[in-house]
Amino acid sequence: MCGIAGWLDWQGGLQPQTIERMLGKLKHRGPDDFGIWQSNEVVLGHRRLSVQDTTDHAHQPMASDGAPVCLVFNGEIYNHLDIRKDLIAKGHRFKSSGDTETLLQAYLEWGESCLQKLNGMFAFAIWDGRTQQLFVARDRFGEKPFYYFETAHGVVFASELRSLLAHPVVACKLDPQALGQYLSLNYVLSNACMVMGVKKLPPAHSITFKRSGQNQVNEYWSLADAFHAPTPHISFDQAGEKLNTLIENATQSRMISDVPLGAFLSGGIDSTVIVNAMKKFSADVSTFSIDFNEKGFSEAAAARKTANMFETNHYDQVVDGEMIANFDIINSVNDEPMADTSILPFYFLSEIAREKVTVCLSGDGADEVFGGYETYVADEIKRATNWVPNILPKLGLKVFNRLVSPSFGKVGLDYKLNQFVNGMALPDDHAHHFWRMINSCAFLDRLIRPEHKASILQQDIFSVLDEQSAAVRDLDPLDRASYIDMKTWMCDDILTKVDRCSMAHSLEVRAPYLDHNLVEFSVSLPPQWKCRWAQKKRILRHSQSAILPEHVKNGKKRGFNAPVSHWLFKEFGDYGRAITTGHLLDEWLDVSVIDKMWQDHLNKKTDNSYRLFGLIILASWIELNFKEKNVIA
Repeated sequence: MCGIAGWLDWQGGLQPQTIERMLGKLKHRGPDDFGIWQSNEVVLGHRRLSVQDTTDHAHQPMASDGAPVCLVFNGEIYNHLDIRKDLIAKGHRFKSSGDTETLLQAYLEWGESCLQKLNGMFAFAIWDGRTQQLFVARDRFGEKPFYYFETAHGVVFASELRSLLAHPVVACKLDPQALGQYLSLNYVLSNACMVMGVKKLPPAHSITFKRSGQNQVNEYWSLADAFHAPTPHISFDQAGEKLNTLIENATQSRMISDVPLGAFLSGGIDSTVIVNAMKKFSADVSTFSIDFNEKGFSEAAAARKTANMFETNHYDQVVDGEMIANFDIINSVNDEPMADTSILPFYFLSEIAREKVTVCLSGDGADEVFGGYETYVADEIKRATNWVPNILPKLGLKVFNRLVSPSFGKVGLDYKLNQFVNGMALPDDHAHHFWRMINSCAFLDRLIRPEHKASILQQDIFSVLDEQSAAVRDLDPLDRASYIDMKTWMCDDILTKVDRCSMAHSLEVRAPYLDHNLVEFSVSLPPQWKCRWAQKKRILRHSQSAILPEHVKNGKKRGFNAPVSHWLFKEFGDYGRAITTGHLLDEWLDVSVIDKMWQDHLNKKTDNSYRLFGLIILASWIELNFKEKNVIA
């Protein structure tokens, strides 16, 4: 795992010291080595975290012998040994044992079509002096980041936004479209960036930058096609058996490492399945989890019980409000503001894991692939009750809110009920989007200052999400929901959080559930095999029924949320109220509305923790990244 940066300018005049500055912002991604390679038109830079072939033979940037072709690569190619065998049979010779040289030689043999052969997580750039082209690509699900900024005469790119901002051509100006997305969702979608003019290469896409300026964008793999693939002619039992094999294969391939390796372990099914698969290939497995003092948020007891059953070397740590006193350090891992509350415990989880290992396997992706979220159940309930006049649940909600005080728990009944009822009047697909929204359009109309509403709300968030899911409009509602969650929530929230927090501690995280062979098989199965009413992840549970401990089988899904609702009553709340009602947000948002949110939360009238946490992250991010107050175009 590494960090990459580069600068293409067809007119020359490149300055290696600029790339050095950019690489300096990526030291956490690659503390073991760095390098710079330059030609007349391009300069490439690399920071290295040594995982496979830790010798100097795998040093990057890596240039080919003879041909003027050079590669910078961030990620892992899990099937590189199989690809290498094919290349050796075709006459290629290797100096190293890692996947970097395999990728370089694969490009030399197959060109841009080499992407079809790769199973992994990656972002890379290849300068081909033979054709005078820069070829860049990102993995199928967006596990690894790639930011770029097109200039008048070329392009600048980097693994992280902070590195890109170190280049003088990239102006730090806030993009109102991205701000609107963030205020709605607490994260920014792949089609936008908080800094104006900066783009993110979408997952499963490549770009070829040409001297002519006729740059070619290509989607080399389609998640929509995977959903549309014919369902295999197998029984439920046979599907479970095949899924088990795919999970084991995906796990084994992600255990290839020349450095210590472990796994994250919660009290749920996803990580339990991965740890069980790991134990089949290694007797010595280390596992890591996080604990909370607040009732209802901890899964540590279940994780310890699972670890004891599988005989892993288990480590855990309590995270409390006191540990986030130095909040700026945690928030600084965000390239863009991203307010998933689990970023706080995951930051510390990565920290304790890095003390023992360099690589960790995770259970990310299982909820989206196998229908594990409560929102999928909410979708089914809504479709079954569409005949009910909307006035009735609205009246019932008013009575409920008068009689029942907010729980301030982990996605408590009061929060779920309010979200559900408020989304019932919407079309089915929009209701699914609404379940994940933090601030409704109506609330944003109150929150945003009048002079900025036109620019910030220029794109209706429902229209944006509809556009993302247009390719699967003909599918079953569950498949449509799963697809949009994988394209948005999973990519732009979950995987972004995992990458930034883990790499802040130079820890590599691998996700077996995102093996594209496993995903292609799973999403093609009948929707009812994945989720049917309250039965979530049916096929996954069935495939693992023989190994799942009873406390995991019968355990309630908790999610990895931090008890921010409680921490806002403590010192963290003092910090948060000061930073969100001060000068940092008052140009664009009505701070009187924000202050009212604080009053209602602190008086325990309403649990506003998700909204307030999002604004805390935004204000802190602006403070860290912008020196001038007026940063909106």
